[in-house]
Amino acid sequence: MNDYDNFFLPVTDLNKAKQFYGTVLGLPIKFDFSERGMAAFTVGNQEPALIVKDVHRFPDAIQTIWFVVDDVNSDYQRLKGCGVRFLSEPFPIPTGLAVEFTDPFGNRLGITDYSVTQNTVSQDALYTACCGLFCYDCIPSNVALFSALEQLETLLAALHFNDYARQKAQTNETLKGYPTFVDVLHEIKKLRCKAPCQEGGGKPDCAIKHCVERRRYAGCWECPDVSCCELFAPLKEFHGEAIDHNIAMIQRYGRDNWSDKRARHYSWS
Repeated sequence: MNDYDNFFLPVTDLNKAKQFYGTVLGLPIKFDFSERGMAAFTVGNQEPALIVKDVHRFPDAIQTIWFVVDDVNSDYQRLKGCGVRFLSEPFPIPTGLAVEFTDPFGNRLGITDYSVTQNTVSQDALYTACCGLFCYDCIPSNVALFSALEQLETLLAALHFNDYARQKAQTNETLKGYPTFVDVLHEIKKLRCKAPCQEGGGKPDCAIKHCVERRRYAGCWECPDVSCCELFAPLKEFHGEAIDHNIAMIQRYGRDNWSDKRARHYSWS
């Protein structure tokens, strides 16, 4: 562990939290990602920040301390071999990799490295998928969701809840469906995307990605036929006009500086 990275606190009202930490305590804003459910504050001249996370966007958020390490994958394997219980596998963030775990007393900790720097790739470029969607917004990329699923699955197994549900089903008709519930959990876990599209994530059989690679484009926004491409049809059932809007924004502002102008990711969000 080389240094502290950041300190995370859960809040139920992000605007109220920004007012308290920014105005009442007088901490300068380091960054404000309210649209993503987070805001960070600087303490003195220290690099580590105090980051508040909206529990409505991060339902499993609890007080957490992150540390900086040289190589997350290396420390992940070493600590796992020592019996440390991780909440997920290492996942990508704009500056590198990160992963969270708990100590023997239930406190949550995390490690992160800075294997990706702003000089290497911008956050916008990292999360911009070939099709023009922003990977960070995608449900299969939601770290909080899959971390919560892992914890729930572990707890249910430890409690032998399948045996409990089988007994209770004698008087509770709904619990007869518990095996189906477990199957649904497993299917949701299969949806997980462990890396952004630009780093090899996404569906292996993605026709759009294969098309982009075959034509040697950075993304669909470079294609002269993008406005009439039929490959977008399945995606538009989920994302509506977001793809057309996002591609127009990328073409106008560039892949490194467009994400704050992106459309709603899902048609129902």
